[in-house]
Amino acid sequence: MAAEDPPHASPGASSRAPEDLSSLLRIVEGTAGEVGQAFFPALVRNLAEVVNAAYAFVAEFAGEGRARTLAYWTPDGLAPQIEWDLAGTPCEEVVQGRLCHHERGVSARFPDDRPLVELGIESYLGVPLTTAGGQHLGHLSVFDPRPMPAEPRTLAILRIFAARAAAELARLRLERTLAESEERLRDLFEEAPIAYVLEDLDSRFIRANRTALRTLGVRPDEVAGMVGRSLIPDTPEAQRRVQEAFESIARGTDTSGVVLELRRKDDGRPLWIQW
Repeated sequence: MAAEDPPHASPGASSRAPEDLSSLLRIVEGTAGEVGQAFFPALVRNLAEVVNAAYAFVAEFAGEGRARTLAYWTPDGLAPQIEWDLAGTPCEEVVQGRLCHHERGVSARFPDDRPLVELGIESYLGVPLTTAGGQHLGHLSVFDPRPMPAEPRTLAILRIFAARAAAELARLRLERTLAESEERLRDLFEEAPIAYVLEDLDSRFIRANRTALRTLGVRPDEVAGMVGRSLIPDTPEAQRRVQEAFESIARGTDTSGVVLELRRKDDGRPLWIQW
């Protein structure tokens, strides 16, 4: 059976409640201390043990019609990440947002899925990783050489931790996007044709881009500890201008357009900058 509705609880389900709670707690405790990439190996290891499955993996989409494992647990322990085409595999149904459960005979139903056939896999259960907004990110699956009956307990555990895995994966993707944006901004800052210097309120340099270093005659190793006011010539007019500029900053007044006289650090040549 595939893409089926959740099975109904049996009359003895209530008697298994303490056992089910214990199973959930084991996975929670086994993954509670892990975040980021470390969460996924902890998840599949504990999940396989609790549901008594030989294999478990959590995977994400890896382009059109492909998936890639974030963590893959086998009887020999964690396996290297793999990437594969979804067509002709039971995973294809899961990534469409549907539960996929094959109690037995899954290798016979998907003969083109060579790993399933070679491992002698008999049963498969997979649930999608879906965000709160309905976006499908991947799937969480367990499979085994033995039959896997339709147990509400196993399905409930997979669905609970699929939601947790989806949240963690969405968070990691957001972190990657932010990191890429920050890297692009750093590149724009460093390569800008205009001199940019970030200073604190005491005019100590925090950052300066390449154009600023060339303009001011400052070496990269001199940025740390560099004080911008040390470049102001010791003349009454130059000192007055910079003092007025800093007083304007303290008042919250716009200082754009203020022109200051400086001296290059390397050779003392004069230059004028617009703040």
